[in-house]
Amino acid sequence: MSRKVIEAALRSADSGELEKPPTPQPQKEPSYEVKQPVVPPPEPRKETESISRSSENIPLHQAITPSVPGDPGRGGAQHTAVQGRLKRAAENLGFHATIEKAVPQGSVDLALQKGDRSIACEISFTTTIDHEVGLVINRLKAGFKSIAIICTEESRLTKIKKAVLGCLPVEEASCVEYFLPESFITYLEELVKKEKATPLEPQLRLGKYKVKTTQVALTEEERKRKEQQMVTMIAETMKKPKKPKK
Repeated sequence: MSRKVIEAALRSADSGELEKPPTPQPQKEPSYEVKQPVVPPPEPRKETESISRSSENIPLHQAITPSVPGDPGRGGAQHTAVQGRLKRAAENLGFHATIEKAVPQGSVDLALQKGDRSIACEISFTTTIDHEVGLVINRLKAGFKSIAIICTEESRLTKIKKAVLGCLPVEEASCVEYFLPESFITYLEELVKKEKATPLEPQLRLGKYKVKTTQVALTEEERKRKEQQMVTMIAETMKKPKKPKK
């Protein structure tokens, strides 16, 4: 023991009290704080715009809206429907019909061919009047002698006709005709009727008589019946007594 402790014990003994040694304090165990690693929050994904935005501030929902595919055909559903309708009607009348026939600098909406006759059909819905005039000029250069402009609106046909007459010489403008779809089919039917009204023979000889015939084409049975009627009529005429000469 140290001297200081002994002296303190002696003083305490003299005073009749012993000084209690100090109570040892329990030692605190050291605490270790475990720090959790800090994980940064994930950054929000940036959607890449598939459509390039112009210099103007276009809203994003408009910029990325997918475009709706257009109607088939050059003029859409109406154009295609009229094309098909006219093609079927022409073929039923004996025409060879070609949709989008290739020609220099473009294609004809509907090209019709029957014998020596050819018709370039242009179906007009949404194009400009100037565009239609350009088509007429192109078809004339391609060799078509007959051009049909077809539209469902008479007012539009009138505008196109006025523009063609004002831009082309009279002999070229006269090659162009203007129709509604229904009236064009009627026009084709009339053409076919006129073609059928051809002479069966340049001349028909009945005995010493020569008869020119021009009539609508008939079946073989109808033709024979008509000829027999003519023979009978001529025979009856020949039976009439001749007037005596004075």
